[in-house]
Amino acid sequence: MNNHNLKKGVATQYKSGEKAAKEAGKKGGIKSGEAKRKKKSMREKMELLLSLPADDTDADNLKALGISPDDIDNEMIIIKALFDKAATGDINAIREVRNILGVDNAAEDLKLRNKDSKRKDKELELKEKTFENNNW
Repeated sequence: MNNHNLKKGVATQYKSGEKAAKEAGKKGGIKSGEAKRKKKSMREKMELLLSLPADDTDADNLKALGISPDDIDNEMIIIKALFDKAATGDINAIREVRNILGVDNAAEDLKLRNKDSKRKDKELELKEKTFENNNW
């Protein structure tokens, strides 16, 4: 360990010393706060947009499915679109639906990873055999 860099008040990262380091930290903290406020603001804006009523066409489609008019908003439109993608077999959409429902995907993901790992092992064995056969 380089102990001389750990002495208090000695210029380490900042050649001008501890005061410059404190000032840089302060600026970083201010910027961090600004970023958090902006992120919060974006989240609030998204929540607002999702809570707005759906347009007439989308609302009619959802009503035709038997969804209560009280439940029809932009969030429901997005959920319905996700459902439609999952119904076509889109694996990522299926995972997202399961995630929303709180269903544990860990076991299924492990099975998929194991299957993929076995496939890669077989591919590697095949490449090794091909290499060996070509070098004789």
